[in-house]
Amino acid sequence: MPIDLQVLCREIKPQNTTLLFGAGSSIPSGGPSGIELGKILCDSLHIPYDSSLPLADIGTLIEIKHKRKDAVNVIRGRMAPLKPTTGLLNLPLYDWKDLFTTNYDTLIEQAYGKSGRSLKPYASNFDFDESDTRNAVSLYKLHGTLEQDRSHGHQTSMILSNEDYELATDYRELLFDRLLHETSKNDVIIIGHSLADPDLNVVLNEALRRKRKSGATGRLYTLVYTKDENRSALIEQRGYQVCFGSLDDFFNALQVTSPEKT
Repeated sequence: MPIDLQVLCREIKPQNTTLLFGAGSSIPSGGPSGIELGKILCDSLHIPYDSSLPLADIGTLIEIKHKRKDAVNVIRGRMAPLKPTTGLLNLPLYDWKDLFTTNYDTLIEQAYGKSGRSLKPYASNFDFDESDTRNAVSLYKLHGTLEQDRSHGHQTSMILSNEDYELATDYRELLFDRLLHETSKNDVIIIGHSLADPDLNVVLNEALRRKRKSGATGRLYTLVYTKDENRSALIEQRGYQVCFGSLDDFFNALQVTSPEKT
């Protein structure tokens, strides 16, 4: 049975909580869903849209029929103008353990920039350096970032095609190990994610398996924007605690239950 948003916010402590953002978390700021992005790419590059194809397959088709740079330019044109709205602007007000995102956009980076708080983004193996990040919150971008792609001469790429998944195997494994470690002792809240990334699901399913076997203390929550009792039951059956609400709803409730900010 879904839990109330107030209950969720009372149960967590930000300093012991990791947030995992999916495409749904960017929609209030004007960002597209994964399905919408696939359609935007197809329409812009005159490829017949097939809703049954995942974004990685659409990206692969584009690389076959067009230049990769064409797809990257479309994505940048759609996402570069985005600005964070209220919910995301509240994100830096709390001391989160870690942040993960599957989004290409820079909304989280912009929110931290406006707040003046330090943030260390990781979008590839090349970002793991010896710089001092003790006072910075870590942002792990599982699918890369809007600002870096090999089609524009960078060392790394956005994960857009099936080949990109293969090329980024080491990086993703490193991040998934980190996420799995986080779930063993900290709470994890999944926000605006469809739970459709097969590799990410493997990690989350393993985290749930370990919790059932060893009784690990960390809990897995998912914040679902649209109230859907059937979908909620399916998610709960997998082992998640479900809560209905938007990102703005979440931070409004957090303000009431955890008023102390950084």
